[in-house]
Amino acid sequence: KKFTHRHEAPKQIIITLSAAVAVSEMKDQVHDEDDPAASDDEVEEEEEEEIDPDQIQDYQTMLTNLGTFPEKVAINSLSMAAEDFSTSPTSARIIYKCIRDRLVDRTTPEISHPDRKLPLVYVLDSLLKNVKGVYVQIIVEDAANWMGVVYDCLNGNVGQRGKLKRVWNSWRDFGVITDLEEWRRIGRCFLLAEEEEKKKNIESSDNHKIEKEEGGSKKDTSQGSAGAGFSRNPDGSLKMMPSLRKQMQLLLDEVQSSGVDELDKVSLERLADINPDLLRQIKEEAEYVLREQKMGSIPSTGAAGQVSTTSSYNNGNITNDWSKLKLNHLESSSTIIANLQRHIRSACSENTMVIKSQVDDTVHFYAAVSASAQLLTDMLHQFQFQEKENNSSNILGNIGIGSGSGDGSRKKR
Repeated sequence: KKFTHRHEAPKQIIITLSAAVAVSEMKDQVHDEDDPAASDDEVEEEEEEEIDPDQIQDYQTMLTNLGTFPEKVAINSLSMAAEDFSTSPTSARIIYKCIRDRLVDRTTPEISHPDRKLPLVYVLDSLLKNVKGVYVQIIVEDAANWMGVVYDCLNGNVGQRGKLKRVWNSWRDFGVITDLEEWRRIGRCFLLAEEEEKKKNIESSDNHKIEKEEGGSKKDTSQGSAGAGFSRNPDGSLKMMPSLRKQMQLLLDEVQSSGVDELDKVSLERLADINPDLLRQIKEEAEYVLREQKMGSIPSTGAAGQVSTTSSYNNGNITNDWSKLKLNHLESSSTIIANLQRHIRSACSENTMVIKSQVDDTVHFYAAVSASAQLLTDMLHQFQFQEKENNSSNILGNIGIGSGSGDGSRKKR
């Protein structure tokens, strides 16, 4: 009983305090009903938190520390700090102004560097897509004023301009900006750049067509000779071995020997400027001739370009080497004809290169070779046909002799 009596007083105190609290709440409720305006002001003060000067200074310090690299942790920290004021238009505008001032600044050494612009754009992009609230309207209404400024600051940096354009495109793709005209107004700098690029492409295409119609652009002299595989000496002459130059000059003289006026003839240097392809062809032919001469396959040429023969003349009679040859013409004819025809086919291929002045002589030469091959073929066929007839006559003669001898001759066999 004493334990119970001892604890009864506290129970009474608790009940009394509870009753007092209940009465106080009832009075507050009556007071609110009497003055509803005061209640709304108190609720608004609780919902809207204003930013103080110290917080502004801290946020500016965070923006400075962001630097030139868009670190994700730093951007998230700036977004979370701004999120505390996402329902307060006044505080949100202060936060936005801190970022915007740095975007458009071009004079302050610490914050005006072009590499600092893109990370700040990423902070605004995070506020639009993650924080949202009153920031969406604040940023979208003013984005057209700083987007072109940032684009100009990034002049010469194609990579960063491309990233800025991707941010602008994402605002349409992610539904941040649903008004297409508003989105185009913000990205007007990108649309103008695209139009300028299209004009340049059209002009370039037109210029290319004009050059193609006129035969192409003029080639530089040094580029023409270099394209033919030659370099030049300080005096402008082509740099090459004397023997190669001599052989090339002989071939060039032969090319210009017919159908070219004396005043229109050109030197090797001039040919390198006006027709490097022909010069390259002459060079290849001259190198081939020199190689063959070195191997002894063909006789060397004299100063006048004439072939110096080594055949001996004895009292005006030419030594007939053909009479010394021992050939089985029946066995060799087929091989000779096949080789002639093979040379004709190879000479008529598309890859065969012939100097223009030699075309007429070359055509007549291969025509004569072809006619000779055909004549040899006909002669061979006729020879074979006559041989078959002779063999048949011999067989028939043997049979006739045997028949006239009678049975006695057959018995002798």
